[in-house]
Amino acid sequence: WPIFFRELDAAFPGSKFILTVREPESWYASLTGHFGAAHNEMQAFIYGEDYASPVGAKERYLGVLAAHEKSVHDYFHKRPDDLLVMDLRAGDGWEKLCAFLGEQAPDAPFPAKNRASDRRTLSYRIRRKLNQAFGKYLAPERI
Repeated sequence: WPIFFRELDAAFPGSKFILTVREPESWYASLTGHFGAAHNEMQAFIYGEDYASPVGAKERYLGVLAAHEKSVHDYFHKRPDDLLVMDLRAGDGWEKLCAFLGEQAPDAPFPAKNRASDRRTLSYRIRRKLNQAFGKYLAPERI
């Protein structure tokens, strides 16, 4: 989880970390699509109790994103070999990832999940709406 990178680093010395980035407007659109207007326990856990729905709070949430990315860069600034920054939408894939890990790139397409086209299925849309409507009643580990 992105909020635990410091703890994971302490628990697993010598680990390597990957920060995936994307254009902030695209991230915000995804965030509002994911959480909707609801404020649930998972959202409060990630962003803080004082954060309401991301809908209508664009600048606040974009600030959270910028602060998170800066905190990751600041944390690893003396250990650049332990952090890889990837922008999958810009085409980063096997070559960049495998070079970072010291492995050969496989002869296969880089996997892509959670794209907008993947979320057009009826079952996905139903689950998403149920989560948006009832997510605050579900345990965070089930969301």
